[in-house]
Amino acid sequence: TRAGSAEGAAASSFSANTPFIVLTDGEDALIPHLKQNCEENNVLSDVACESFLWGDEAAIQRLLERYPSGFHRILGADLTYSEKHVKALGPSLMATVAALLSHDVDARFCLAVTRRSFDIECILDIAGKHGLTWEVDEESIYDMFDHNTPEQTVFWRDSVYVFRRDAERCSGHPRVGKGPGAT
Repeated sequence: TRAGSAEGAAASSFSANTPFIVLTDGEDALIPHLKQNCEENNVLSDVACESFLWGDEAAIQRLLERYPSGFHRILGADLTYSEKHVKALGPSLMATVAALLSHDVDARFCLAVTRRSFDIECILDIAGKHGLTWEVDEESIYDMFDHNTPEQTVFWRDSVYVFRRDAERCSGHPRVGKGPGAT
């Protein structure tokens, strides 16, 4: 199972390999567009399009009742805008991920980040407090010139951060972590 939307693009890319997909957005008005995009892209697997806000405990519980083992992949794109926004959203975002991410060894939360006016360390610190480690997907780093680069330089613009449960410290305890770091 997967959670996350990006206006239906995620459903198109995952539908062939995933038995069930939940697309979400925080704006109710976008849900009909998600459904329409799925139809237009011939997404034939079971797809649910729902309104969802990061940190909404009632919504998290509803999803866990329907999918008790959690989600194998959670995708987040364009969720971070400013330092103030990151500090407000970060705890809710990472608490939601910690609650919904499957305990499978290969379960991942992929967060696509566009560098704006905030320090990414803020979100990475919050992830660590929720028992998540991270690494940058080296194939998903682009500089301000739209070139794929092997590492984040002073010119990096877009990156995908891949979070997973800290297997050493979180076995059975998804909200206890050692802080950011990968491997």
